[in-house]
Amino acid sequence: FGVVTVERSENKGRVAIRDPGRLLLDGIYYGGDQEWYVDTWHQRAGCGPTTASTLLYYLAQRDPDKRALWPTATTRTREDFLQFMDLVWEDVTPGVRGLNRSVLFTDGVEKLAGRQEVALTAHVLEIPETIGRRKGFDHFSSFLLRGLRADCPVAFLNLSNGKAEHLHSWHWVTIVAARWDAAHPETELSVTVFDEGKSIEIDLKCWYDTSL
Repeated sequence: FGVVTVERSENKGRVAIRDPGRLLLDGIYYGGDQEWYVDTWHQRAGCGPTTASTLLYYLAQRDPDKRALWPTATTRTREDFLQFMDLVWEDVTPGVRGLNRSVLFTDGVEKLAGRQEVALTAHVLEIPETIGRRKGFDHFSSFLLRGLRADCPVAFLNLSNGKAEHLHSWHWVTIVAARWDAAHPETELSVTVFDEGKSIEIDLKCWYDTSL
């Protein structure tokens, strides 16, 4: 895996994927947008395949042994990315309720990678629906930070946004960075997500405390 830097200034901590510019398309889009699909159903249900495309597009550029996932990823155009989204849809295919379980996402990604003879292993953290059954925010945040420190974007399925702003319910997004107050890492964590071609800031602690 690549190495990422952890910056600390004015009592703030930050960790991010090493080169988010690899996901900047045509110089203006941050990752893909499901609205780019031509088919109406793809547009409605395509957040999971779009997020999978974003992760795989990054890995195809990051590691030479993963370039077979999409050899033309270095062009970084919307048109090229949409072709990749169409390819990913063939394996990461939403059902009538979308891609509402992580196993549908991971099985599809691993199937696609297998066809390209690329070795990928999914690491998944499930958050229980009932708040009382959750292991604690630090358990959640540690998983997320480990992924980012390994220079890997993290796919995030949010079925209920709670009181978190700028985050759709029943929706996949790509987490690319996290920031926290170094004095209170267990109570404060904001993340940068790429969604709908935009870079958006989310209060993840607020999501964790209020999501249903």
